[in-house]
Amino acid sequence: MRAYVSRGAIVDYLRKSSNLCRTTVKQKQDTDKAKRLLELKLGRFPTPDEVAEELQITLSEMASREHSFAANQNQSIDEVTELYGDFIFSVEPNVEDKIFNGELKSYLREAIGQLNQQQILVVELYYVKELNVYEIAEILSVSTGRVSQIKSAAIAALRKTIELELK
Repeated sequence: MRAYVSRGAIVDYLRKSSNLCRTTVKQKQDTDKAKRLLELKLGRFPTPDEVAEELQITLSEMASREHSFAANQNQSIDEVTELYGDFIFSVEPNVEDKIFNGELKSYLREAIGQLNQQQILVVELYYVKELNVYEIAEILSVSTGRVSQIKSAAIAALRKTIELELK
C-alpha cells in the first residue's frame, strides 16, 4: 500500500527543516524573482545594485539579506574541499603541532572571551549542550533565523581570531 503525502505536508516539513524564518524565506523568494525578471529584461545576470533597486531596498540591506540566505545553503563535499582543503589536508607540521600541543584550545578560549554574551550562550547551547536551533530559539525567545545569524557571526569571529593567532 502506497502512502500519499500531500503537497502541504511536504511544504510544512521543508519549512520546519529550514534554518530560515518565514520573513527570510519570503525575502529570498522576492529576491530570486527580482533576479529572474532582471535577467530576462537585461539579458545578463543583474548586479547587486540593480537587484536592490528593483526591490527598492538599500545595497546594505541587500547584503544583509544575502548573508541571511546563506544560513540555508548546503555545500557539496567538493566545494568544501576546494574551500578548506588546505586546512583539512595540510601536512604543515606547525598547524598539526599547535593542535596536538593544545595551543588551539588556548586560542579558542581567548577567542570565545571576545564574543558577546549572546554569542557565547548560543555557541554553548549548540556545541556543548548539543541543542538544535529550534530549541535555542525557544530558550532565547527569538526566531530560528536569528539563532543561525548569531551562531554564524560567532563562528566567523572565532575563525578570524584563531586564524590571526595561527599566522
